Amino acid sequence: MNREQIIIVCKELSQRIGVKMPKIRFQKMKNKWASCSIEKGILTLDKDVITLPEKYVKYILVHELLHLKMPRHNKLFRAFLGVYFPEWEKVHQQLVSYESNV
Repeated sequence: MNREQIIIVCKELSQRIGVKMPKIRFQKMKNKWASCSIEKGILTLDKDVITLPEKYVKYILVHELLHLKMPRHNKLFRAFLGVYFPEWEKVHQQLVSYESNV
């Protein structure tokens, strides 16, 4: 997915989840694919996220957008992940494996 496609998907997911579309920045990140500043309403994506398979990008977007509703990785957060991205556990593990092979 290119940057424009990611922004379109993020907008669609924001509407589906019921959060305000964050401002999106692409920059080099050292240790993760994305982060979300709840206070500033900014979603920062690693510039290399465009090289990932689409399912990983969508998982990352859903994960970060959910932080606009709930900041912690608690049981409720995981339940919402299951609602908006039912295969999140499988895709999360695949992404971790993918990262170790890159």
